[in-house]
Amino acid sequence: MIVRRTTLLNYCLPWIMCGLGALFYCYEYLLRMSPSVMTGDLMSTFSIEAGALGNLVAYYYYIYMPMQLPVGVLMDRFGPRRLLVFACLLCVIGSFWFASAAHASALGGSRLLTGLGSAFAFVGVMKLASSWLPERHFALAAGLTTTLGTIGGMVGDNLITRLTISHGWRHSILDFAYIGLVLALVIFLLMRDRPKHPLPQVRPMMSRMTFRKLWPELKVLILNPWLWVVGVVGLLTYLPASAFAELWGVPFLKTAYGLNRQAAAHAISFVFLGLAIGNPLIGWISDTIRQRRMPLIIGAALASIVGFILVYIPNLSRTELYSLLFLFGVFSSVETLVFAIGREISPEDASGTAIGFTNMLVMVGGVIFQPLIGVLLDSKWDGTKLHNTPVYSLANYHYALFAIPTGFILAIILMYFMPETHADVKPFKG
Repeated sequence: MIVRRTTLLNYCLPWIMCGLGALFYCYEYLLRMSPSVMTGDLMSTFSIEAGALGNLVAYYYYIYMPMQLPVGVLMDRFGPRRLLVFACLLCVIGSFWFASAAHASALGGSRLLTGLGSAFAFVGVMKLASSWLPERHFALAAGLTTTLGTIGGMVGDNLITRLTISHGWRHSILDFAYIGLVLALVIFLLMRDRPKHPLPQVRPMMSRMTFRKLWPELKVLILNPWLWVVGVVGLLTYLPASAFAELWGVPFLKTAYGLNRQAAAHAISFVFLGLAIGNPLIGWISDTIRQRRMPLIIGAALASIVGFILVYIPNLSRTELYSLLFLFGVFSSVETLVFAIGREISPEDASGTAIGFTNMLVMVGGVIFQPLIGVLLDSKWDGTKLHNTPVYSLANYHYALFAIPTGFILAIILMYFMPETHADVKPFKG
């Protein structure tokens, strides 16, 4: 009986460690998309318009994006436990700052701090997985973590909306700041960087990188034109999440369908549900047929069609709207394939850095398109305000959101210049 309990504990403990890291990833994802359900409140409180709001919210990505490269080095040097506690506390401080912001500049600063803390989340889980899990479970851990993040966005959309309606946007952010304090304490008390007695089949999948080694590898990646194409394709196919679901989707649905804030947030949660299901499904299909480019092209084409229908076809029924939003998430989840391609077209010893570099390029989408859509909204706005909040017409949204399905068309064009790797993953060299 004792042996059986020990065996069960040895099996569960690695997943518990990775699960703690994944909870933080889920938490930071929730904070990332929280402004989407309070756009009107923020514009009214700070007397700003859509372009300014998009820019302030995108401060999150301004620091999250470049930190994807050095954070892996820091994880190797200091271990995930201390860094994830530190990162969680940064998110907590950013949330307190966000909730108490008196000026728009403070709002941007709080998003910057939250983005800095959030940058450690996904890499931290991958570091835990490489230390605790057998190599055959590494991809599964990555897929489950990504799915958990999108579920966090799906649940968070509805939860934050209810809290905002009942307590106001400041108090809802404060509630999540306190949750972050509890999470930081749990990680500090329970998480361990590595097992005392690792299993024989567990071996590190992330190299012992240093900053001195990072720059030569990065130079090789920067000079690889295919990797830039792959990153831009990922950027464009991630727009349903970074630009639509995380910020402008809720106000669009309120205007286009007359939904209240809670109903619009509930509808957007179907995009996250589609992403949660599509991420592992698309990866499995691609691995099975041993092709990367064709699933990307098909998924991007279908996502573009669905995007055009969502934005420009009026009078959809509630069932049709939810179904299309779900499919929008499923088809756009082909974006996850760019990380596999990035690894497969890069030198073996630079695979980890290649994934970080690809992720950095993908995150540029939030930096560019969150403010861009806001600026496009402002450019056609007639100046109408209600309770100090700009009122944008459906025609304004038709003009601004044209950027998202058009981005998919551009991505499809670029995909024809991408190499097909046939899922040829070279053995990792630690």
